[in-house]
Amino acid sequence: MKKYFFILLLCVSLYGYSNSTIKSSNGKIPVLCFHIIGDGERYEISPDNFEKLLIYLNKNNFFVISDKEFINKDFSQVPNGFKPIVLGSDDASEGNFIYKTDDNDILNGRISNLDNPEIDEKSMVGILKRNLAPRDGKINFTFYVSFNGIPFRQSGGESFGSNYRNNPIVANKFNYIIDNFILGIHTVNHPVTKDTSVSDFKNELVLFYEIMETYVGEKYKMIDTLAYPYGCADLKPEMQQMIEDFNYKGQTIIGGFDFDGYFSKSPLTNNINKYDISRLGVDNYNIDKVYGFLENVKLFVVERVENGSDS
Repeated sequence: MKKYFFILLLCVSLYGYSNSTIKSSNGKIPVLCFHIIGDGERYEISPDNFEKLLIYLNKNNFFVISDKEFINKDFSQVPNGFKPIVLGSDDASEGNFIYKTDDNDILNGRISNLDNPEIDEKSMVGILKRNLAPRDGKINFTFYVSFNGIPFRQSGGESFGSNYRNNPIVANKFNYIIDNFILGIHTVNHPVTKDTSVSDFKNELVLFYEIMETYVGEKYKMIDTLAYPYGCADLKPEMQQMIEDFNYKGQTIIGGFDFDGYFSKSPLTNNINKYDISRLGVDNYNIDKVYGFLENVKLFVVERVENGSDS
């Protein structure tokens, strides 16, 4: 299946859709959010369930676009007859990105083979690499990172706390993700968005960029999407205005994602708020319901019309 998608993406890149436009149609676009790789029910999804879902998407004409493409209403790469979908995970949780190593190799935040680490095939990153082909060098999956726990939780035995600075494992993983996937903002301390003042939330964003700049340098300029901790409920106008106006050394935030349990309307056919985009959480508890939604909810399907056509 992965080979098929490499061929499909090659055809798209070679021929493009420069002579066609997308015909307007109604339908929802799934924006799915994951958290922990694990066998629990709430907020956890097992490696098997995660991989089976990706295989299902491949077999049923879903095409993964990035969060940025969605926000920018850019569906130019989606093949005719395919259903766009957006994928990501919050928190940089357990199991998302694990290096295969002996416990004895982890010492003071270091792994002995950090120059060429082997990725655990049952971690989220390993499963994604097997099942989604990169496009323009990246797999379209966004890891929205927070620092209320040490990102990706593999750091010499510490899982939580403030010891998230100057950590070589964290630095290695952030740079790998930003080069091969997409990094997004999920704040530093993971506050409840609706209960947080505008000034405190702005401080969260500033601190996020300050920390991230120490890890990835100028690559922080590639981070421009936000997932609100616990969702944003009814996004306060003054909060949205702050985020729209936010600027860190010239870097801005182009859009934000809620956690409200709905599929999103299509930005091509609806005037949606790009700072309050609906997402549906996926875990072991509701995975069957998610399949039901994917099969029974009317979804947006790309239909192209040749420019100059009378249709």
